[in-house]
Amino acid sequence: MREALSWIDEALRRQPGYVSMLSTRAEVLMNLGRFTDARMDLQQALTIHGPDVSMLLMLARCYEKEGDRALALKVAKALAMQPGQLDAGQKAAVRDMLLRLR
Repeated sequence: MREALSWIDEALRRQPGYVSMLSTRAEVLMNLGRFTDARMDLQQALTIHGPDVSMLLMLARCYEKEGDRALALKVAKALAMQPGQLDAGQKAAVRDMLLRLR
């Protein structure tokens, strides 16, 4: 994981704001338990790219892991309002998150 993070960091040094790399780095950071850093990457990526279901779901997970249940619930509810945008796995993840956070 740490080696992957080094490669992603280098790619972002060369091309700052590259949304795909920000999202990938956020996923790696989440796997390393670095939820605040992951959240910052996701917020930057969403600012550049606009709404994206996968990134919003990861953002909700970051909020939850950081202890901000209210924001995690807000994002999860927003995602639940767009069932046509979610694949089966994402629907299940949102449903599970809503149950945990209520």
